[in-house]
Amino acid sequence: MLPLLLAGCLQAPDDWLDQDLWTPLDYTLDRPRVLAVRLDPPAVVHGLPTTVEALALGPSAPRGASAAICGLRTDVRVTVATVDCFSNTALVAPVADALPATWSPPDLSGLATERTATVFAGDSGGAPNWWAALDASGYPPGVSLVPLMVTADFPSGPAYGSLLVPVVHAPFTAGDAVPPSVADRGRTLTWEGEARPGGTVTLQFAYQGRPHAGGFHWYVDAGTLLRTGRTAVLTERDDGWTETENVLEIPDSWSGPLRVVVVVVGVEGATSDTLVGDTTWEILTLPVAEP
Repeated sequence: MLPLLLAGCLQAPDDWLDQDLWTPLDYTLDRPRVLAVRLDPPAVVHGLPTTVEALALGPSAPRGASAAICGLRTDVRVTVATVDCFSNTALVAPVADALPATWSPPDLSGLATERTATVFAGDSGGAPNWWAALDASGYPPGVSLVPLMVTADFPSGPAYGSLLVPVVHAPFTAGDAVPPSVADRGRTLTWEGEARPGGTVTLQFAYQGRPHAGGFHWYVDAGTLLRTGRTAVLTERDDGWTETENVLEIPDSWSGPLRVVVVVVGVEGATSDTLVGDTTWEILTLPVAEP
């Protein structure tokens, strides 16, 4: 699923989530932020360990990050669609106290495991697509839906990000197909122009495939992105790669390294509900210096 930063209500503190993360005009790394959360492989099912990783950036580096889920039960199917759940510590279960980390989801095989038709438009090599157990009617009995939250510890305070995670009840077996990850796809981020205070640089990003709906998400330490923090595919190459572009105006007062980040969510052809935390990113550091 898209790395939704779900707005907390009632008991959830206002600073739990970055409400502007997916806003095209709020792309500056001027505060601690969790820009993306990735699961690789992008699935949550017992018997298939997945690596949990977060992209946490800000004016200073995070001292660490942890992850937890809330509301998951082994005796009954649950649907928990908001982060309010984390206000009740009795419902919170740790996933990892340091990231990246390998997570082995709990065994939910005692719950209903009915599956629905495959909705992932990919080739599984003939293996069962248990990880495509969703249809237009929503989550079937064979899936529990819970939030996973990442807490990044910055010197100035914590930053938070979350995923709404469908946990498959049926365990993974040797005959099942492992869902592909966009983290395995090629990507390049390059620049040209004047990397100096007050200068302008053109940024080019190429990706092996097409992104999911929402396009490419951009973030910078400082400056103005003339095409905002959200761009679409500009060029489709014959080799299956896509390209996009942005233009950065560097502040007159800036001198020193300046980071540019592009986040890609998912891949075209998969529903956002099918591949969980299927996210990748690329970071470029511009050597901004006085001429």
